[in-house]
Amino acid sequence: MLKSCPFDFVLYFGIIANMKRLLILTISAILINSCAQNNTDLVKTNNKVGNIESDKTIYKSIYKNIKQNNLDNADDLYVKLKSDYENSPLLKNAATILAIAHMQNKEHILANFYIQEALQNSSDDNLKYLFAKNQFMAAVMNSSDNTYIKKAKDALKSYIDIITESDYQLLANSFFIRLKLQDIYNNLQTGALYNKLGKKEAYKIYKSKAMQDNIDINSIYKP
Repeated sequence: MLKSCPFDFVLYFGIIANMKRLLILTISAILINSCAQNNTDLVKTNNKVGNIESDKTIYKSIYKNIKQNNLDNADDLYVKLKSDYENSPLLKNAATILAIAHMQNKEHILANFYIQEALQNSSDDNLKYLFAKNQFMAAVMNSSDNTYIKKAKDALKSYIDIITESDYQLLANSFFIRLKLQDIYNNLQTGALYNKLGKKEAYKIYKSKAMQDNIDINSIYKP
């Protein structure tokens, strides 16, 4: 199970736009877990008389809706799958493909929710990498925000230890290095602005921040 997440900063990004959907999914997950035993008995009864769809049918419907870019319906179907088949082996796959779909749709909060759903009973390195990549993509969308980038950089640094010796460690390191360079670039840009405004002390502070990592600041430029 994924423990205390070092990437809580992702909730800082786009939270208003996605809060309603995330809240619905989270409440649904809580209700499902609290009624787990009663729900299991109900499923067994319904299965006998064929009153509900099979987990494979629901999973196929989720996949079909993702292909049609109807993520709202796919989200609702995931809640149904988890409610009716809490022990289905397809839950992890469903959560994973929904996470990827929301990442591609730049809905990183919802992607984060599904990755953590998939990681609940798994230590899959592929999912851990997906988790790191999702946070990196969210940070890139806020690349001009100095505070956000710093939090993202610190979070990735702590997360790299979790995937030590994983095949994805080098990729995770590349995410960290890119955010580190972005942080330096942002400090240089902020310093340059203060310099133009004649605020020499502020310029010196930001230039000093940029030089803390012992990287040649003259070689850093916006890609």
